[in-house]
Amino acid sequence: MGTYDVLMPALEGGDLDMVLGRLPAEGRSSALVYEEFYAEPVCLVTRRAHPLTRRRRLRLADLSGEPWVMPLPETALRRQIERAFVDAGATTPRNVIESVSILTNRLLLRHSDAIGVMPYHVALDDVEQGLLAILPVKLKSIEGPVGAIYRKPGELAPAAAAFLTCLRGVARNVPRARL
Repeated sequence: MGTYDVLMPALEGGDLDMVLGRLPAEGRSSALVYEEFYAEPVCLVTRRAHPLTRRRRLRLADLSGEPWVMPLPETALRRQIERAFVDAGATTPRNVIESVSILTNRLLLRHSDAIGVMPYHVALDDVEQGLLAILPVKLKSIEGPVGAIYRKPGELAPAAAAFLTCLRGVARNVPRARL
C-alpha cells in the first residue's frame, strides 16, 4: 500500500513486481505496461446510522463542513474529489483525516461521523453487511480505470505472471457498479 510517488520507483527499480490499483491518467512511463481491468466509480460513504443517510438528496455543498477521511493530497483521487467540490461551487472540506489505508479508513468510517471516499467495489462489502452506507450524492463521473502496472511481460517473475493471469480472470467477473 502506498502512493505512486513511492510505489513507482520501487517498481521501476525491481523491488516490486507490479502495482495494483487505480491507474494514473498522466505521468506514465514508457518502460512499464499499464493494463486496465475495469472502470471503478467512487462513492461517498459513512457509517450506516449516520444522520445524513436519512436524506434522499445531498449535494457536495451540504457536506463541506462535515469531517472527512480522504486520500493524501498527492493522489489522483484526492485531486478528483477536490475538483468535484470546486466544480459544484462548494468549499473543499477542511476537517480531514488523510489516509491511504483502506483498513484504517473503514474502521474510522464505521466508528465516527466522518464521510469517506471509496471505490465502489471496496465499499460494497461493508454496505451489504450493513456497516456502511453510500450517500446519495451525484458525483460528476469520478471514475477511473483499475488495473496492474508492471515491467514488460518478459521481465515478470513466473509467480508474478501467474498472479497476473489470475487477476485477469477475476477482473472479468467484477460486477458493474450500481450507483
